[in-house]
Amino acid sequence: MATAHTLTRSAARRFALVAGLAALALGATAAQAAQKTVSNCSVDGTGGGNVVSHLSQNGWQAIPGMSRTLNNTGTVAKSAYITFSADAGVDADAELRLAFSLDNGAPFYAGPQNLGNQQQYWAARSAVAVISVPPGSHTIKAMWLVNGVAGKNGFMDDRCMLVTF
Repeated sequence: MATAHTLTRSAARRFALVAGLAALALGATAAQAAQKTVSNCSVDGTGGGNVVSHLSQNGWQAIPGMSRTLNNTGTVAKSAYITFSADAGVDADAELRLAFSLDNGAPFYAGPQNLGNQQQYWAARSAVAVISVPPGSHTIKAMWLVNGVAGKNGFMDDRCMLVTF
């Protein structure tokens, strides 16, 4: 036979207080875990039909299709974690550099800078970066530079940028 338990008024208040504190604690944890992820990919799956190129003499350029706008609804800056990957190649005696731009500002390094050096074949290249994003709506662009003498060329085929904030 089941027994019914009744709480005294004092015990009920303590229970409500503990339950409320637990809910607040869980709410804080859930809010922290409620990160947003935005992604942008330029993938056609043809193995070469999506190629972009960039010459060393052209300086820093936005990587086509690799920008994301995000909205930091908080009142303080938040860290944005960026994962960038691409099938890429570069001419001999040159390297691909990766940086990011916030709201069309100057490119800045926020993680590994050298996305790739010349090798016999193109390779899947990836890098992770962390930037501070102030409150409000902001656009992050992936930027690339072919570091080498004039005429050196860099190439990218399928590419993705994932931003978690």
